[in-house]
Order: sequence, then C-alpha cells, then structure tokens
Amino acid sequence: MAEAFQEVLGLDAVGLDDDFFELGGHSLLATRLVAILRDRTGAAPALRTVFEQATVAALAETLELGAGNANPLQPVERPDVIPLSFAQRRLWFLNRFDPGSGAYNIPVVLALKGSLDVAAVRGAITQVAGRHESLRTLFPLLDGEPVQQILAERPVELLAVQCTADGLAGALAAETRRGFDVTRELPLRAVLFQLAPDHHVLAITLHHIAADGWSLAPLAQDLSLAYNALAAGADTPLVPLPVQYADYTLWQRDELGSEDDPASAISRQLEFWNRELRGAPEELRLPFDFSRGAQGAAEPASSLHLTIRPETSARLNALAREHNASLFMVLQAALAALLTKSGAGEDIPLGTPVAGRTDTQLNELVGFFVNTLVLRTNTSGNPTAAELVESVRYTNLHAYANQDAPFERVVEELNPARSQHRHPLFQVMLTLQNTAVAGLAMDGLEATADLSQEPGGAKFDLLLDLAEDDAGEGIRGSLAYNPALFTRATAEQLVAASWPWRSSSPRIPESLWTGSGSSPRSSTGSRWSRAFGPETPHRARRRPKPSSTPSGPRWHAPRTRWRSSTPPGGSRRQLRPAPRPGPGPRQGTAGRRSGARRPGGRGPAAHGRRRRCRTGRAGRARGLHPGGPFLPGGADPDHPRGRRSRRPHLRRTGMQRPRPRGSADAGRRHTAGSRCRHFRRRPGTAPPGRR
Repeated sequence: MAEAFQEVLGLDAVGLDDDFFELGGHSLLATRLVAILRDRTGAAPALRTVFEQATVAALAETLELGAGNANPLQPVERPDVIPLSFAQRRLWFLNRFDPGSGAYNIPVVLALKGSLDVAAVRGAITQVAGRHESLRTLFPLLDGEPVQQILAERPVELLAVQCTADGLAGALAAETRRGFDVTRELPLRAVLFQLAPDHHVLAITLHHIAADGWSLAPLAQDLSLAYNALAAGADTPLVPLPVQYADYTLWQRDELGSEDDPASAISRQLEFWNRELRGAPEELRLPFDFSRGAQGAAEPASSLHLTIRPETSARLNALAREHNASLFMVLQAALAALLTKSGAGEDIPLGTPVAGRTDTQLNELVGFFVNTLVLRTNTSGNPTAAELVESVRYTNLHAYANQDAPFERVVEELNPARSQHRHPLFQVMLTLQNTAVAGLAMDGLEATADLSQEPGGAKFDLLLDLAEDDAGEGIRGSLAYNPALFTRATAEQLVAASWPWRSSSPRIPESLWTGSGSSPRSSTGSRWSRAFGPETPHRARRRPKPSSTPSGPRWHAPRTRWRSSTPPGGSRRQLRPAPRPGPGPRQGTAGRRSGARRPGGRGPAAHGRRRRCRTGRAGRARGLHPGGPFLPGGADPDHPRGRRSRRPHLRRTGMQRPRPRGSADAGRRHTAGSRCRHFRRRPGTAPPGRR
C-alpha cells in the first residue's frame, strides 16, 4: 500500500500513518490508486473507502487479498462488428445531428521554433496514428447501428500552409472549429502553418469521439519520440500497446453486464441514478441576458480568466482536509452557493467529468474514456460552509461509487424533455484539471503547446474549468459562457461574486451567502460582489429570511411596526430610497392605501380627506410590491429608547406631524417626494433617506 501511495503521489517515502489527501491526493488520484491496487494485488478498495480510511495502515486493512480479478482487461478475439463504447454513442448521435459543428473538437496548437524537418513531422503523426487505433477509426452506420471500422495503417495527410503572423489567429480558428463527419472522415486532422523559415505552428485537431483530455499527454510523448527518431534517421522507439480501444469497448460491456440481470453492475448503478436524480430540475434558472434559442448557437464559447491566489487556495485545501473532503468538493459547494445566490434555486445539478480509466493498461492509450457524472447539491436552509461541504462530500462519494454507469444510459433512463438548445440533466459543468501535463521534447526545436484554443460551439451554459498550479501559484482557470445566453458583463459579475476567487476576501466566511438570492440586474438587490463578501457579526446576527411572496422583493417586508425593509447586504440602520412606482391609472389596493401617485401628480385622496393609517399596514403592504416605497412609523427597535418615539424620528426625516383639521394648510396638496399624504416636509429639507 505504501508503494502504491508513492507511485501515485510521486513521493520517495510514505509512512504508515500518512494521510492520502494530506499528501496531495484528490479524487482522480484516488481512482488511479484503486486501479494500481487492483492490477497488482487482484483486490482494491472502493473509492469511498479511500476517502473514509485515508491512511496507509487503515486502507491496507480493508484489502481482501487472494480474491483475484474475475474479468481482466486483455486483448480478445474481435467480432466482425465492433460496437461503439457507451461514451462514443452519444457523441456519434450529436455528430449526426450537426456534422459541421466543432463543439466537440479538441484543438492542440504547437508552436515550433527552430529548424523543422517537415517530413519527420508527417512521419511522426502517421506513426502515432498507427500505434493508436482510435485515431484511424471510422464510425459508419451498419444495419441501423453505428459501428467501429478500424482502417489499416496509412500515411496521415499533413497540409502545409504559408501564413502571416497577423492572419494566424483567424486561420487557426477556422481550422480548429471546422467539424468532422465521423462516418467518413478520420477523427484526426493536421495543418502546418509556416510563419518564417524557423517558425512553424502545427495545429492538430482531434474529435472527442477518439480522444479526451488525458489522451493529450501520451499523444505528446509519442509524437516527440517518433519525431526525434525520424529526424535522426533512427528506428522508431514506439512499441505496440498491450490493449487497444476496441478491446476496452468489448471488455466494458462484459464488466457492466446485461441490463436484463437485476444483479448486474449496470442495473444496480442505473437504479442508483434513477433514485438520485429523480425530481431534479431539468433546467436551472440562470440570469440569462437572452432567451434560450433566440440567438445563434454556433458561436464558440467565450471565456473569462480567473485566478485563486495561493493563500486562498491554501485555506480552501485546509477546509477540505478538515472535513475529509477534496478540493473539488469545496469548489463545488462554492459554485452551488453562487448559483443559488443568482436565483437558480436550491436544487443545483452540476456536471463533472471522471477519467474512466479504471485499469492501468489504459493510461498510455489515446481514446475516449471520460464519463460524465451529475452531482446534485442541496443548498436549502442557508447552510454554513462546513455543512455544505459535508453534504457535498456525502453525495459525491455515492456518485463516485456508481461512476461506471454511462451518462447516455442515465439520460435515457430518466428521459428528460429534450431540447437542442440545452444540455440534458445539467447545464453547468465544473472541472478541476489534475491530468498529466502534455510535455514536448523535440530535438532542435523550441516546442510549446497551446491548449487554450476555443472549440467551435458552446456545449454548456457555463463551464468553470480550474487547475491547480504545481508551482504553488494558487489555482488558475476560466469561466466559459455561452454567448447566445449571456453577455460578457453578466459573466464578469459571476466571477466577481464568487468568494473563493475574490482576491479581496480576507477569510473564508462561515456562511456561503447572506440573505436570499437576487438578480444581478435587480434595482433593489445588492450587488453579487457585495453580497458574497466576508460576513460581519452584524450581518450574521440579522440575516433576512427568504421571501415567499412571488410578486414582491426577495426579502420579507417588516413584520413589526418599526422595522424597515432592508435589502440583503444593506445596513439595517439605513433608510434607502426606493424607486417610484411606474405610471398607471391604478396601483391596486396596497398602492392606493400607501399614497401611490397617479399620472399628473394626483394620488388617491390627495386633498387630505382620508384618515391616517395608524398601524402602518398600508406601508408594509406597499412594500410587498416591486419598487414600492415604505415609510416606517418609527425607528429601528435596536436603537436607543430616546430615538424610538415618533417626534425624534420625524425630525430626522424632515417631516412634521399633520396640522389639525381646519388649519390654514390642511387641504394643501403635498409636494412631490412626500412619502405619505399626512406629512409635509419643512422647507429646505431633503426627502426621507436622501439626506
């Protein structure tokens, strides 16, 4: 067990009482740990056990040695018709729906400076495709079902183009966003742009049906080895792989079993996801700027870069260790809280990818192994950060234990309402990149990889993509958003509102949010960036409760005679002026009782014949309407006793008590800005709340 810890974590020595996560482990490395133990001992703990028994000694006690692996992954005799893997099937149907879309392209851009051997580059790409069958596979339709058609090794076409530095960006975008027809085209394209005799840019575009993010590291390694050998005139060092993707496809179906068998793995896991996701919202109520489907969906996703500083990253990791969780779980809790704050509700389904490489023989293989999990987060009850992380941890561990169920089958089982304008089951994805870095080492060249090229088309409404920096510089990433739904300003507000990556946040707040959610475009709600700020003792003590009035503001109107209606994030001791109601002949009962003005300056009973409202109910009722003003009958109950009488309050607001009937100005029309027809301002005083 200690040797497995050392290999996975890259350490020289590990003690018996060392904790896997305190040494730098996370959920992806825990999956690799389980795969290594299964490969070497024939037995492996469940992924949930790794989180619960994280030390070397405790985890070793859970192993049941001698059981052996009943279904090892190995090359098998292939049938005449090789089916697609479960993950490939959904991408195949999406490709058939829109073959010209580049939404599922994986662009890899390599900047090569120095003396380049173009023939060696072409030969290296051909050898890489020859080593990995998935890169020379077509996916035609046969008897109504898509199948894998593996082609024999043949040279890969390399298109050479002369280009200027100014036109490079446009040329790269046009090439990497161009779609594939996977039934007739290989899922691999290569174009070499020549900017100067000693400066080239190699654009390799892969389709997701043949590769995933993990595949980039073995792809870069094989490309470097093959190029160096061909450029030097030596034999290629690439050796055949122990298994190919087609072998994995057949093994996966045997491993999961038949759905007709209730005891099979696929039946048990589909039953879990049916229980877990039943009743989840099919679409999150995000603060869209455009209606779904109104704008063109072919545009690539736009993104905003963000950085979590090292000190903040250290506190997030400390919070994860304190609750025996992973950094991803803490970030998931924060993102769910942010979406709740933005009005998405308290049931937040988030998507996340899992590597799917449950056997060590798959680590060096280029192919599509990623599966997608839907992690459902419940944010109801205004939980603290600790409570929400504990809830996320419980949900995620059960989800990881059922991660083999293909996402495509989960969608078919739940059968949500389908739409070409939204992703099924979830629309927001969170990723924390922990895959190996794609390193290049090409002799005689300064080679750098640029993986930031955007694919064509947006797959999700929002994609928060983060990665830990090995150099200790915190966490870097981006928030990609669908420009058919959001403007850049709204995306910037989302980034600014999130407490984990706010550089101004001095500490992790005990509560992830204060008050109830408000839209970023709400005229009366506080800004997201203020609402997500560190919680002060005053705000923690007087947190407003969510409103149950659908037509009113998102906080309760005052329940007592003296309490003011204060928006979340505002000070309770400050009277904020509310906007005037819009023009209209009638404002409803509450509007008439509170003195809402009609067009032309005349409010109902403006000549002073109605009796004064003694209890303040009219004002409270008017406060339930959006934008409705409210004038409390007195000061805040927390104020000193001397400030709670009517007369000192009237002096502070510039109002006078009503004159007796029959006085000289009893029937005088009130000036504009008066909050109640029974009061008039002293000359030279400001309206209430605007002093």
